[in-house]
Amino acid sequence: MGVRPEPSVASPAQWALARMLDAAFDDRESADRIVDGALESAGRSTLPEASEELLAFGREHLCPMLAEELGPRLVAALFEDLVAELSQLRRSDTRLASPRTILSNVPPLTVPPITEVPASLPTIQSPAPTDSSALRKVVAVVERDRWTRASVARVLVQCGFDVLPLDTPDDLLNAKVDAVLFVGSAPSGHVAVPRDASSAQIAETVRRVL
Repeated sequence: MGVRPEPSVASPAQWALARMLDAAFDDRESADRIVDGALESAGRSTLPEASEELLAFGREHLCPMLAEELGPRLVAALFEDLVAELSQLRRSDTRLASPRTILSNVPPLTVPPITEVPASLPTIQSPAPTDSSALRKVVAVVERDRWTRASVARVLVQCGFDVLPLDTPDDLLNAKVDAVLFVGSAPSGHVAVPRDASSAQIAETVRRVL
């Protein structure tokens, strides 16, 4: 099962999902494995083509598996972006099909919350260390684009850090973290990684500031 279909053979909804998975995973094999597991769970051989059906599939079968690898908060953020993109696509399709359609009367795509995450668990938790007494360092990743942020956060989770995803520097006000990492550029006194940074660069940058 390929999760990076060509636009000529994929529906707009499938292509949007592929982009989300590309942002969340460093390699195609990991994304394929997650999608294959979700398809098996749903008793399907292919991804749904329609937006509503794809979102239902994602919420019920794909997101629980993604949460095991990325944490529920990051997955919820990515899924929100997917919902927004598919809603925009739906409105565009309606406008092309009927120029006189009043867009305000087109209901947006909505989905129930993926998971209920208590306020006391604000971070993406990495697998527990072998030494139960060790405390994982919490790294805030500041980047408005959630898909870009997801790829950085995944690297940090794999390195054994907990991640607090944030949209803007203002969100740092009440955050309790051990390090702050910006993507692209950073305010004076903070550290940033390039948007095209490798996994090794990301890990080394964080370890240098801790």
